[in-house]
Amino acid sequence: CIRDSFCSNLITFVERELIPNTEEIIPALYQSCGQNYAQAKQYGEAMDMYETFLKEYPNHPFLATIKKDLGTIMIADARQKGAGKLPPAVPSGFTFDGTTTVQIRNESPHPLRIVLNGPESQFEEIPACKDCKEMSASAELKSCPNQGYIINMTLKPGHYDIVAKSIVGETVSPYIGKWTLSKGYQYENCFFIVTRPSPES
Repeated sequence: CIRDSFCSNLITFVERELIPNTEEIIPALYQSCGQNYAQAKQYGEAMDMYETFLKEYPNHPFLATIKKDLGTIMIADARQKGAGKLPPAVPSGFTFDGTTTVQIRNESPHPLRIVLNGPESQFEEIPACKDCKEMSASAELKSCPNQGYIINMTLKPGHYDIVAKSIVGETVSPYIGKWTLSKGYQYENCFFIVTRPSPES
């Protein structure tokens, strides 16, 4: 339809200055096209619209709404792709200042994107661990190897949806979960990639 054709060419139209470049018109078009794609469950296209919005208008008044919607789409996209299930977050200690903190370590050879969507929305990318390897499904991992990169996030307490996905590996399944993060607690998690035998082997 005309709307789909327009949205699929929106970024090109903007780059060629075929649409008046105003703070009102173009952000609204990105948001509208993102919503249309999301309703059609075309999550990849929806994410392109919202991520372009965030890149081009990092100080826009609708920023918090766009980040929230983008987080919801990312989780829906991961679910559509058969995401695995993450266990609940377990506190690893207390914070002295009463904040809620999450420490995440990437123990995989792939860069990861972490999305937490709840009382606020945060997206983080964690570089690949060059010294880490994919692990066999039969391997017994009793604790985090503590080799990879770490990010620390300070969040509002509450209930969050989380997705962890590889940025470059389309064959790597994403994982999603629901975490309850309490005020005054810190949480630690590490992510790694597990390989499983193919059905033919």
